[in-house]
Amino acid sequence: MVLFRFCAEGTRRSDMALTFAPSQDLTGNLRDDLRHATGPAHVRLDTRIMELDVATRSGLVTFLRGSASALQTLAPVLDSVPLPSCTPLRDAIAGDLSYLGVQPDPPPAGGLHLDANGALGAYYVIAGSRLGAQVLKRHHAKSTDPTILGADRYLTAPTGLGMWKALLYQLTEMNSETNGAAVIAGALDAFDVYVRAFEALEPGEKTHDDE
Repeated sequence: MVLFRFCAEGTRRSDMALTFAPSQDLTGNLRDDLRHATGPAHVRLDTRIMELDVATRSGLVTFLRGSASALQTLAPVLDSVPLPSCTPLRDAIAGDLSYLGVQPDPPPAGGLHLDANGALGAYYVIAGSRLGAQVLKRHHAKSTDPTILGADRYLTAPTGLGMWKALLYQLTEMNSETNGAAVIAGALDAFDVYVRAFEALEPGEKTHDDE
């Protein structure tokens, strides 16, 4: 079950043994090569995300804060991709955190600098996560807390299928043997951004009342 397309806790891009050799293993089908090369990260991610109970306040807040931090870091890269915008996703998370009374974390220091192919790989991570969000949405709906149920903007944002279809069309127009290594590298960089975003979270949360 693929929920999100980034690595689990404790995994760095440099620690991940890539499952492809650009000169030998790229097939020319970029979608298949992306799925193959990032498969281990999907498994690690599933384990990590399933540890968060998004039907509870603590689980949902952790999920939203980590996702918000990663999207902020990736924003300049994602905004450079000529595909459906990721801005509505950032706005949806901000709305959920505000609804829950949680202060957003400061923007992460630094950023991610990728070329056009690498940016497409980062977009692949986000587009794939929107498909996985459907699984999380079902878990979230099991909450018995009306406040938690009301914080559903991000999980129900109607952007996933459009993003995925647009991405797949773009991938079919590209040759993996020419562009694949850079696209895959960008996806792995985006995975690492998500890892660091969750690792940087401090225990507990700041509410608006703490200001």
